[in-house]
Amino acid sequence: MISAVVRPLNLVVSLLLSCCLLLTSCHPTQMKSKASQVAQLVLVSLSDPTTFNYAINDSPYSVFSLIYKGLIDENVMTSKLEPGLAESWPISADKKQIIFTLKTGLK
Repeated sequence: MISAVVRPLNLVVSLLLSCCLLLTSCHPTQMKSKASQVAQLVLVSLSDPTTFNYAINDSPYSVFSLIYKGLIDENVMTSKLEPGLAESWPISADKKQIIFTLKTGLK
């Protein structure tokens, strides 16, 4: 008879203590480091990068799209080329030469 009362009481007490611990320890004001106070982008990768050389990278899971900006970009909705770092890119009449004009103020 006593075990029928003690067992649910233990369950209720442990549940209350768990909730109290969860509510007090995960509050944003408890995070004191500067890194935790700044908005961050966290990228989870399936494995370590195979290379940091953009030219020979063939992995679909790369960080290069987040680090580098290209001369031109492709609009994923329309598949049209849009300016990136290039302001314009005229193609010669023989289609053998493209001259990229960079936007002003790039370093």
